Amino acid sequence: MSKVNTVLGPVDSSALGRTRMHEHLIIKYPGTDQDPLVEFDKEGTAKAVTEQLLALKAKGVSTVVDATPITLGRYVEFMATVAEASGMNIIAATGFYTRRQDKQARLRPEVDILQREATHGDQGFGDMWHAGKGGDKYRDPTSSDT
Repeated sequence: MSKVNTVLGPVDSSALGRTRMHEHLIIKYPGTDQDPLVEFDKEGTAKAVTEQLLALKAKGVSTVVDATPITLGRYVEFMATVAEASGMNIIAATGFYTRRQDKQARLRPEVDILQREATHGDQGFGDMWHAGKGGDKYRDPTSSDT
């Protein structure tokens, strides 16, 4: 069987089992690092997320694809922590979420980063990116279109 890279390393594809394909274990909005009023309790958050992953495992889920893009604070170290604590396979995505009008100006740097992560990994976790995300869906909140 083929291997799939998870945040804890490669696993046989036959071991993936029931998979949740688009989850976000944690999202960090741009600028929160600079906000003195934002406190992040990593241990408490990891405990809460681990409990949720264990609940999913109890329902037969073995794998989660975390689709959090770079621009929403993808946190691979956190994913690895909760994967280890819960025994859940977690596949990290790479990618960006940008508004359509910004996309042309930013496309080349994004492609370079995606290629690097697909071939070399990121954040010290090696070649792990088996899911990609490229969102450009944008709706003007003042529009009446739904």
